[in-house]
Amino acid sequence: MTLVRGNHDARAGDPPAAWAMALVDEPWHFGPLALCHHPQEVPGRAAIAGHAHPGVVLGSAADRLRLPCFHVGPHCAVLPAFGSFTGLHVVRPGPDDRLWAVAQGRVWAVPGVAGRRAARA
Repeated sequence: MTLVRGNHDARAGDPPAAWAMALVDEPWHFGPLALCHHPQEVPGRAAIAGHAHPGVVLGSAADRLRLPCFHVGPHCAVLPAFGSFTGLHVVRPGPDDRLWAVAQGRVWAVPGVAGRRAARA
């Protein structure tokens, strides 16, 4: 297993050697991909990142849901985070962005995201 170091690792330190993890700094080039902690553009590679904990708000008023989501922009795909410890950052998608919400053990395309701004939570 390979750990791409992020901002939390600077404070927590590297995992114990007994865990037998390879430790690398970002961006880590893996075939055509650049695996990153922080979302960023990596010329010549498709970047995949974490850190931002993207979320989307669906519905309105009492009928709204706040869900983790995949956020794919023109330069980077950002993976969702799960659990109460991580929280969510509600995405304000750009005109070329796409979102996929995660709920009930499934991934759902969020229709009509391109060209609109997501509601604030």
